[in-house]
Parts: sequence; C-alpha cells; structure tokens
Amino acid sequence: MTTGGFEEAVEGIPAGWDFKLEGGGEGTCALDADTFRSGAHSVCIRKTSGRGFITLTTSEMLPITAGEKYEVRAYVHIPDAVFGSQAYFCIRQYPQDKSAYLPPNIFSDYDQRIAVRSRPGEWAMRSTVFTAQANAAFVEIALVVNGNPFTIYFDDLYLGPPIPPAYKPPTLAPETLVSEEQVYERLSQREDATGEVRTIDGQPTLLISGEPTPPMLHLMCFWRPFSSYNGDFGRARVHIHVCPIVFSPYLADGTHLWRAKGEYDFEKADEVLMHALKADPDGYLVPDIVLLGAYPGWGDDHRDEVCQDINGNLAIGKSVHNVRYGSELADEKEFWNPSLYSQVFRDDGSQLIADYIAHLRQTPLWKAVVGFTITGGDDGQFSAYRRSGPAHEPDYCPAAKRDFARLLREWYGDEGALRAAWRDPDVTFDTVTLPSPEERTATGKTFRDPATDTRIADYARFLSEGTCDTVRAFAGAAKAAAGKPVFTTTYWGAHVMGSSLNHFGSRRLMRTPEIDIIHAPAGYGPWRQLGQPGCNNTTPGSLRLHDKICLQELDLRTHTRGYQDEAWRIFIAWTKDVEEFVAINRREMGLMMAWGMGSWYYDMAGGWFHDEGIMEDIADIHDGYRDGLANVSDWRPDVAVFADEESSHWVTEGMRQVIFSSLNRQRDALNTSGVPYDRYITDDLTHADIGEYKVYIFLNAYRLSDEQAVAIDALKRDGKTLVFMYAPGFISDEGLSIERASALVGMKLAWSPGAATLQCEAAPLRHLLGNGLLPLQGGSSRGAKFWVDDPEAMVIGTYVDGGEAGIAARDFGAWRSVYVAVPGGLSPELINNIARWSDAYVASSAGDAIYTNGRLLCIHGVAGGQREIALPHRATVTNELTGEVVARGATSLDMDVPVQRTLWLRLDWE
Repeated sequence: MTTGGFEEAVEGIPAGWDFKLEGGGEGTCALDADTFRSGAHSVCIRKTSGRGFITLTTSEMLPITAGEKYEVRAYVHIPDAVFGSQAYFCIRQYPQDKSAYLPPNIFSDYDQRIAVRSRPGEWAMRSTVFTAQANAAFVEIALVVNGNPFTIYFDDLYLGPPIPPAYKPPTLAPETLVSEEQVYERLSQREDATGEVRTIDGQPTLLISGEPTPPMLHLMCFWRPFSSYNGDFGRARVHIHVCPIVFSPYLADGTHLWRAKGEYDFEKADEVLMHALKADPDGYLVPDIVLLGAYPGWGDDHRDEVCQDINGNLAIGKSVHNVRYGSELADEKEFWNPSLYSQVFRDDGSQLIADYIAHLRQTPLWKAVVGFTITGGDDGQFSAYRRSGPAHEPDYCPAAKRDFARLLREWYGDEGALRAAWRDPDVTFDTVTLPSPEERTATGKTFRDPATDTRIADYARFLSEGTCDTVRAFAGAAKAAAGKPVFTTTYWGAHVMGSSLNHFGSRRLMRTPEIDIIHAPAGYGPWRQLGQPGCNNTTPGSLRLHDKICLQELDLRTHTRGYQDEAWRIFIAWTKDVEEFVAINRREMGLMMAWGMGSWYYDMAGGWFHDEGIMEDIADIHDGYRDGLANVSDWRPDVAVFADEESSHWVTEGMRQVIFSSLNRQRDALNTSGVPYDRYITDDLTHADIGEYKVYIFLNAYRLSDEQAVAIDALKRDGKTLVFMYAPGFISDEGLSIERASALVGMKLAWSPGAATLQCEAAPLRHLLGNGLLPLQGGSSRGAKFWVDDPEAMVIGTYVDGGEAGIAARDFGAWRSVYVAVPGGLSPELINNIARWSDAYVASSAGDAIYTNGRLLCIHGVAGGQREIALPHRATVTNELTGEVVARGATSLDMDVPVQRTLWLRLDWE
C-alpha cells in the first residue's frame, strides 16, 4: 500500500484515509513531523473523550487474492496511555462488487489492543495475519482508537505477505556434564534428602532436609529434557530441579514409559533424573509424574472411563492437548483422554506412582528426591478437555456420572437433603442426571436460581472438586509410597481467577494434606508484557492460611531462542535482551515475594535462560530470599480482596464474561492502583488467623450463605470500608433477592434480568472519592443490570447507557460502603481514592505496578515518570539492583520511575 507511511495530508487528514468520530467519541487526527519512525511524518490521533471511538480507515479498498495469507503490520508510539485505553486494527473483506463486507470483522488480538506506554524513542509493532476468504477481492483497514483519553502515533503500516521474523538466535553451547560415576560418588557422600512445607512465623516455608530454602525451582524442558541447562541453575544456587517423567502419553520419540497395566520402562525415566544430577551433582530432584493419558489401549479396555461429550463421542488427545472428539484413534500419536472423574484412572495412576516410587527407592537417585509434581488433564494443568471449546464442554461419560453421585453423597449426606435442595421429590443418588449444554449455557440468563437450578450449580461445583480429588489421589499415592517427608505440587493453572471452568476447587485443594504447593503460569498476553502490571492467578493470602506455597511459573521467552511470528512474540512477551528480561523477571518475582511466595523457571524449549546476565539476575533474586526480602511476617497491607469460588457455579456458562471480568480483568486495576493488598477466597473470611483490614473488597460474592452474610455484617464497625461489586448476596438458598443484596450493601439496589452492556463513567463529584477519576470507570461487561436507587447515596459513577447510578457510596459512621454495579468496574484511581478515604496505606498515586511486604518495594513502570512513594515505615532504602543507598531514615521518596522497567528497593526498618 502506498499511503501507509502517512507522509501527505489532504485538509489536515492523512492522504488516502478517512477520519471519523463515532459513538460520541471526541478527538483529533493530524500528521506529525516531530515523532515518526521513518520518512518525515507519522499520524497522531488524540482521543479526548471516554465515550465512543475514533477510526482512521483506508479511503480506497485494497485488492487481495482469495485464499492468500496477508499480514497487516504497523508501528505505534504511545506517550501517555492510561487505564482502559485501546488501539487496534479492524479488517474487513469485500467481494468483487464491493456491495457488502464479508463477515466476520477481523480484529487485533486482545493482547495487542491494550495501549502500553512507550519508552522514549521506541516504537512497538502490531501484527495481524489473516487469510483472504474464498470470494474476497478487496480489504479495508481501519485503525481504531477506543476507551479513555490518550495519544497514539501510527507509522509504517504494511499490507502484504506475512514477513517472517528476521531475528537469528545465538548458537547455544551444550550443557557441561559430569559422568554417571561421579554422580554416584557424590550421592554416596550425601544424606538422604527430604522435602516439606511447614509454616514458620506465619509464613509457609520450603524445607529441604530441614533447612529453610528459597522457593525457587527449575523445571526442565518437557519434551526434550536432555536439552535443559540444569547446571546454569545449580551455579545460580537454584538446586531444586523438576524433572518431567512422561508416563503418558509418550516421549518425543514415541516411546511409552507406561507400556501396559503394571508394565513400565523405569530405566528411561531414570535417565532424566540422572541428566539433572550430571549437570548439577548437588541438585535435588522433583520427578514430575505426567499422566496426560494412560497406557496404550487403556481407553479401549475402559471406554466408559474416557471423557465423552453429550453425544457419546470420546475425547482424543495428541501431544499435550485434547484435539478432537470421535470414536476411533487416527494414528499412534493419538490417545484417549481419561476422564478426570474416573475412579479407574485414579486407581491405575496411583498404582503406577506407587510402583515408580518403589523402584526409585531401590536406586541411589532416591537420596536426591525431595518431592513430586502431579501433572495431568489438558496441557498438563488439569484443565478441562476442550477448554477452548464454545462452552468449555465438560464430561458426560458414565464414570463422570458415578463420580458426580459420589460427591453428592458427600455434600448432602442423605437423599432427603438432596431432594430438598434440588426441589425434586423423586431424585435419588442413583438416578441423578447430568445437565445438558443447553441447561448449562442458559442463553440470555445471567444467574442460576436455587429454586430451579441447584442441580446445574452442583454439577459445576463437581467439575472442579472432582478434578481436585484426582489430583489428591495421585499426590496421596506419592506421599504414602515415599517413606520419607516429600512435598507434592500440582498445577492449578487458573485457580479462582476466572479462566478455567474446572479450576474453582481451590478451597478443597487447600484443605487437603496431599498437596503442599500450587503453581500457575504467569498470565500471557497483555499481563506479561513490558509496561504492564504482571499477574498471578492464585489467592496467596488463603494459601498462607492453609500452609501452602504458591509458585509462579515463569516460562519466559528470551533472546536465546527465536519465535515463530510477530503476533506470537507479542503474546508471549519475548524479550530481546537481558535488560528486558530483568524488567519482567523482577516484576514477576517482586509480585510473588511481596506475598511471601516463589516461582519455578520453566525452560520449555531448553536454553531460554542460558545467558550469563539472565542467570546472574536469577541468582541475585535467590540471594534476596536468603536476605529476608520475601518475609511477610512483620507487615501487612490494609486492603483485603476476596474472590468467591461458590459464586462462580451460580453464573450460567453463557455469561462467563461476568466471572472473567470480575476476577481476571479486575486484577489490572488492583495491581496499578498504588495500593498493596492481600487476596483471599471468601471461604476464609472467618478464618481465625486472617487478621483485621481497613478495606474489604468483594469481587464476586453473589452466592453467600447466611453465615457468610453474618460474617460480612460483623465487619461493619471501626470505620472499615466494605466494597461490594455487581450482585453481592443476591443468591441464597431461598432464591434471588435484590432486597438481600440491598441489605448487605446498605443501599437500595434495583435490577433488570435482561442482558445489557455494562459500563460506567465518572459522575461530577466534589469529594475525595471523585478525585482524578478517568471518564470510563473500570472495564465493561455484559449481563443482568444492577444499579443504585437510593437518595441517600453519593453517586460516583453512572451508566454510559441509561444513566442510572452504577457506582455509589455511603458513610454510616461506624462503617462505609462502596458499591460498583459493573463486574470488574473498579478503576485504579477509584481503588486509590477508597484507600485514602479509609486511611489505608497507599504507596503512591495510581498508574504503576507497586508491590511490597514492608521489606521489599517493587515498582514496575506502567505510567512511569516522577512519583512520590510513601513507605510503609521509616527505613533506610537501598536500590537492590545497584547497591546504592537511596535514602536513610526516610518515610517517603521522590523517584523517577522508568517506563517498562522495574525498581527493587530494600527497606531496612529504623
């Protein structure tokens, strides 16, 4: 295309482009001669409103060839992004006669839409690849600017064949290994190692042979473990190696370690452990027992134990994913996906684990074993099969039905209680049926009503808690067989943060002795990128209460390896050098250390961390643990955030966006609010050791028991502030009640059950709560609509559509209430204002990601610039990266926070 350089203008608008303000959007568009990537100009678009959006669209349609692949690529520079601002492509294809566009519209991936503030002089690529439809002859490209006010520059827009990455990664030297004889000699000198998690001074602590050890582990390459660089981590003092033992489905060469029932190839499994010790003879071993399937033929022997869809088609896996449903395997690489609710699979897998550990105990390798990881389900994270399907299709096999009945017996005890809850006088444990996809989805309906839908909600709970029981069975088998203290770990990849249908069972997992450590990947997409706040998918506060450790999985992609295309590079936050790696690594580790938790580094491709500068940073962080930077026993924040698992079961699958917005997307605002916080599940609100906070935020407390409602009422004292979101207490055993929700919030609420677009904007308000609010508040969602209908309430925000009060507050003297009607509708600025209103500790104004435990202060530049930082106590402040003493006896700091970079400050109390 000839107009993608934005070098000429016609009446102030780039030549060849049409500029439009749409939906009430306001702003300007002009060529800019001061900021450009190439040539002499770029195009600058300034959005000055919250409402509406701006488009800059090609004036003439561009010719394309049906069936060919194309890439739309542009470069952007964003000097002043704020929360809720976005920019993206909208690509439309047209037939030869240009009569009407050919749906669907093609938009930029979500991770490329979020506006990320640029470093001075830097331009970021945006890339979308599409295939021209069979009857497409032309394409139209629109640059869309949306959300809160900001400025963005576009330059060098390209349409053409996809451009392959030009980056050539370095050639990596192979790992240096000692001989097996040397390994055995070293093992002969070592004591029999043990591993356990024990709470010391209120903090779950990893003990290796009785010694407190930093919770930092190394996970070897899954498919090619012998390409892992265990020695790098050993030299960085990270000696705990998680070693994938892929019992099922198969190794990379097609070999089966689980050959048949009771038949195994343990020698090949031993080779993986031996490789780890040949690279790090002082290392400790955590065999990762991988059970993505079972032995060849297992599914043929146990068809009723294989996951099934509603039509009886069996789940079929390949590599690490469920790939399709059918009745026959196509080749030797396909395998049957065992039901996560199959007791036969639990029993057979547990027997394998017992047999494997019995074998290990007869080898010298056993001296180095300190724990076991349990891996299974889709992608090894115990996710539901078809997790990317249209409705996260669960499991309809006979084994699942039997397991559902088992848990119903546990929950209800007798059939009388079951019949009363289900409002079904005839149901028995033996006659329960599984809800259909139509019942689960309930199109257009947001909530499940206990008067009619308890069976469906129970099934949703079963999907999570039944999965937990499979994990517990395998982990329990490992602990029972070990004969010495060992810790056990498992993926609970989405935990309670709204990403996976069967991962709302953490309350069950936390309360079991079988599991000691839960790990979850750092969020992909926008959360992982430089200039974003990072994220963790668990509830660290609750994990601490239940003596568990959380590990953030850092499968960070670096310059030591390449990437497949530009969109993938952006999605995975590939780092081009050590400086970028340090910025992300320190942000993620600062987040985890602020909560007293840890990480494991997953070398998924073998060599991602094989760089001297990278390993120096990891070693420095390990030393930071030794120096007490992750100690959370001496200080706590004033804000507690609660996510509710039970409520997730009462939102229909057709409205899962409500849960995702409430939990997942709300994290961004929390993490950039400038307000440190603890995160719990609602079940722990009454835990004896939870302590007191000044602010309590209930993200999704829709389904509350009477006991929980009483516990929340008991917090209405001592000037505390309670923040309620969307439909708090709306669902109880008696049904749906707006009166109950109103009583809980302390304001009269109203609602409409029809699905509506939910988005609030700031109202004019001369009060601390209204200070500095951006036009659009929080995120948008879709579902039943709630609003405040109370003349005594102070209105903070109103609906964009309809104008009803959607954000409001009341001060009752003894306590304060804030209500936010939109799921995920809390903005960083409002969180900051609420904390100040409540006299809670606030580290700084909203904008940057700030994490602290009173000893470590971690700041990642999202907004960047000059910033005043309030310290949690008087301290000597040292820059951990440079060793420079920044201040002595300080209670606050004035600092220049670099955009897309991370500061680590050590706080020594005075």
